[in-house]
Amino acid sequence: MGRTMTGSDLSHMDPVGRFTTRARDYAAARPDYPRAAIDAILEDLDTTRCVVVDAGAGTGIMTRQLAAQLRDRATVHALEPNPAMRAVLVAARLPRVQPRDAPAEGTGLPDRSADAVVCACAFHWFRTGDALREFARVLRPGGRLAIVSNERDPAHGATRRLMGISARASGGHPAETWAMADPGALGLGLFTGHRLTVHAHAQRLDLRGLVARLRSASYIPAQGPAWDAAAAQLHALHAAFADARGLVTLRYLTPVLTMTRQA
Repeated sequence: MGRTMTGSDLSHMDPVGRFTTRARDYAAARPDYPRAAIDAILEDLDTTRCVVVDAGAGTGIMTRQLAAQLRDRATVHALEPNPAMRAVLVAARLPRVQPRDAPAEGTGLPDRSADAVVCACAFHWFRTGDALREFARVLRPGGRLAIVSNERDPAHGATRRLMGISARASGGHPAETWAMADPGALGLGLFTGHRLTVHAHAQRLDLRGLVARLRSASYIPAQGPAWDAAAAQLHALHAAFADARGLVTLRYLTPVLTMTRQA
């Protein structure tokens, strides 16, 4: 995998403002998450009444999938500080979802009020220590923290080609190569029972979707020579790998790191 889930955070790189112009492409072309990953997040939770926090919810990709598995009085607090990203989430009017203008490091939620906190393709943008302490504060003892990411699979030809296009266009941005630290060392002594599972996933995109998929990355230039070169390379990728319906399959590995709030 390229970027994985934990390590030196990227919180100094304007993690909120950088997504303002990317919301539409993000909603249109980012992959969802495999059902097995959702099951790992919600395992053993009472899905009729649990309170789940989706930190860095973006346009609501994970939020939507969590809400679909909940019933009755269960709630998802979807935290997204970027107005453009949050507007997409709010417009979806998802049942059992409460969108909130709040960062991961300062949720505004009451102490010990949540059964689970989920970070989906977002944890690397947080101030790691501050976010973990905030998650520990809002989780009930025994509550679950789940850190999830969709990682492009370099063993797959079309996906590997897209990774190369992205790396060249970004000029080697740190988000392209952000690497996981030892999962067992994560938690500041506040969490225990670390468990890592990895799930296969895929999405299929037409040419327009491939363009949106690349443009959804906040570190890809929106215009100029680097983007022009990337766009030409995307056309070549599509020509080489599209099936009879004009769709290119991209493959992912989806790691889910879960841990438990200590009593």
